[in-house]
Amino acid sequence: MGITERRERDAALMKRRILDAAMHLFTEGGLEAVSMRRVAERIEYSPATIYLYFRNKVAIARELRRRGFEILIARQQQLAAEQPERRLRKLCRDYLRFAATHPRHYEIMFLSAEARPEQPDPQEAGARSWGMFRDAVAEWLAKAPAGRQATGIDPEAAALSVWGTIHGLAVQLVTGGLDFLDSQQHDEVLDEALEFALR
Repeated sequence: MGITERRERDAALMKRRILDAAMHLFTEGGLEAVSMRRVAERIEYSPATIYLYFRNKVAIARELRRRGFEILIARQQQLAAEQPERRLRKLCRDYLRFAATHPRHYEIMFLSAEARPEQPDPQEAGARSWGMFRDAVAEWLAKAPAGRQATGIDPEAAALSVWGTIHGLAVQLVTGGLDFLDSQQHDEVLDEALEFALR
């Protein structure tokens, strides 16, 4: 391994350590618990070292958000070959499972204004994830079974409607609003809510 490759590897490892420490702090106390000083203390480096890799706390938060979306995108891609209705239902159900298994990622992805990009970017991870979901809804609209065709409906508006339903449930799940339901009931509630949204 050459010097350049070794430096790149070491830089990637350091970034991962910083982000892991920041996520741990975020999990303990939200974004206000994350600071360059506290991240540095956690990995036993000086704050000056952290600034070599990230400009500020917002840059760290945005990278944590991107990492969360990359996890979600990988899960979305696994369902790309499914039939339209099955794919949409599985996407929605898995979206809720993602929120349940990655609650802090979900929080920083969707509930933290500070972590959002300054400018819209179609190549940004959040935009790519949304595009995949919107396309799944559009495909379902185009191939809906008899009696369910929805002519004249804008796919973007339909996707926002369906996503709004699922996102609302996911937020309740992450914030403890669905604690009165067991995991099996989560799926039942999701199926009923999705059925309502699709109608």
